[in-house]
Amino acid sequence: MKVLYIHGYQSSPTEEKVNILKEQFDEVFAPFIDWDNDETRPNLFNEFVQLINEENITHVIGSSMGGQMSFYLATFCNIKGLCFNPAFGYRYTDLNLSLNTDFTSEIIITLGINDDVIPNTVSTNFLLVNNIQDKVNIEYLEMGHQVNTDIFETQSKKIK
Repeated sequence: MKVLYIHGYQSSPTEEKVNILKEQFDEVFAPFIDWDNDETRPNLFNEFVQLINEENITHVIGSSMGGQMSFYLATFCNIKGLCFNPAFGYRYTDLNLSLNTDFTSEIIITLGINDDVIPNTVSTNFLLVNNIQDKVNIEYLEMGHQVNTDIFETQSKKIK
């Protein structure tokens, strides 16, 4: 099993989280993403689709902006996904995301009850508008927007 980990806006793939994934997966892809780069950002989705296909990646995990990207990738490539506090529709409109509403893969959306950055209603409304609320598992946890390593590890084990 191979996993693509996509960090959030103004973040990076932390060593602790990458190491957690290395304990669970055969191979971990955790690129650094400069979300503010206007030249590379519009190509990210297609580049990730290509990486997933070329490397036979089976899982995608992401947080916030990376959670949004992970959700779209999981549906589009029909692979397992874990999305922490996905930032649906936030900040950039040039991500060129493609949603496949006919996906059959398992996707978990983990939302922090105390998230003061992305309200939970953003995710639930996105799912309702796209009529896919019954196709994903939503879990509300006692956390904010940031995902600590304990929660990250517990949730990532659920998606295997």
